[in-house]
Amino acid sequence: MTELNVTRLIETCDKIERATVYAGKEYAHGSVRLFDACMRMMDTKPAANFVTFRVYWGAPFMRPGTVSIHRDGTIAMTTGLE
Repeated sequence: MTELNVTRLIETCDKIERATVYAGKEYAHGSVRLFDACMRMMDTKPAANFVTFRVYWGAPFMRPGTVSIHRDGTIAMTTGLE
């Protein structure tokens, strides 16, 4: 399991907030809420290696998708266009 990189997690949550729009309660939006949820899941026993959220991407996609945030701050995204 990789170490928890809090600085990169904060930067990643900020990037996700800038790339998404609020589209209802079922979609994650907001840097603070994303970071809080990540920290809660990654501090549990057993700790999560990554946390996945449903998001609604902003322009140019304007579609629902997912984003997975890993412990080291890296992200994996989908746009729902599959």
